[in-house]
Amino acid sequence: MAFDVDGTLLRGENTCECIARNIGRSSEMAAFERLRAREDIADGRHAMLEWCRPYSQATLIEYLRDLRLAPGVRSGFARLKSQGVKIALVSITWQFAVEWLAADLGADYAVGTGWSPENGIARF
Repeated sequence: MAFDVDGTLLRGENTCECIARNIGRSSEMAAFERLRAREDIADGRHAMLEWCRPYSQATLIEYLRDLRLAPGVRSGFARLKSQGVKIALVSITWQFAVEWLAADLGADYAVGTGWSPENGIARF
């Protein structure tokens, strides 16, 4: 069973908003969230990469501890797992964030947008 992360498993801030708030980029993130054109969103992703570049992924993951799960996510995942259901988290957010949340929730798979300071963005 596959679940979207932001807006499905989370309440309040999404993963990128949480990171942006912690690195002082909330206003830029709010502008990004209003983008609708595919090209503008791609350009915004590159800008977000530049914001994150000075930080290690481990540091950014620490900020994700502020995320608020939707009610029942943990118990629902535990019930699915007890029945042998494989769980995947899928998101256009950063791969490292999806992997962290998947590990925290016990999901089997994580799919997201990859990035590295050297190689830029790797879309799935």
